[in-house]
Amino acid sequence: MAKRVNLGIQGLRVNETECEILAYIVHRAREQRGLGCDPVGLSRRSLSLAVGCSAQTTLRSCAALEEKGLVSADVRHAENGAQVANAYCVTALGMEIARLYEERFGANRLEESVA
Repeated sequence: MAKRVNLGIQGLRVNETECEILAYIVHRAREQRGLGCDPVGLSRRSLSLAVGCSAQTTLRSCAALEEKGLVSADVRHAENGAQVANAYCVTALGMEIARLYEERFGANRLEESVA
């Protein structure tokens, strides 16, 4: 079970895995478009590999991030109807959480998990 992370925002509970996924989405959005709030296409598998957790944990964490209003996910489909990578967009609150997380635990932590 992932440890809870206290980022000083009253009433908001996030765990380490949720923060790692959030930070990774912001990182990828910045890589692709320069802004962390732009939508970025990511599969659950790529998220799982990037943060080092199971696909089920990734699914639960992404659902929790959506429920808490930190990200929005757009389920996308190919022309033949097959599901492709979801498009994740980090909200303003999500951007603030990612910033606080990076400040507290350092951006190097994210870069190590991506490398």
